Amino acid sequence: MGHDTGLAAYGESEVRKALEAGLVSVLLLSEKLDMVHVIVKCRVSGFSEDRLVLPHEIARLEQDAASMQCKKCNNATLKVEKRELLEELAEIGENKGASVEII
Repeated sequence: MGHDTGLAAYGESEVRKALEAGLVSVLLLSEKLDMVHVIVKCRVSGFSEDRLVLPHEIARLEQDAASMQCKKCNNATLKVEKRELLEELAEIGENKGASVEII
């Protein structure tokens, strides 16, 4: 894995793309992966933004979202959806037939 063989992906974006394309046979996830995938979504327009945040940042983000306006329709109707990144990637991997290992 330490060599640039093209047989490994690193980082959330690269790993997610490889998983969704069904290119992963073994997914190794660190149990210390404590990022949260947050989607800030407008209830009116459906516009959304994805973010990766640390768990302690969620309360502040939810508080800020209550007063923020949608970039598409300018309504203050944003909601915050959140999911543990480790769980999300593991689920995608399992659904795509990858062997998921938590290390």
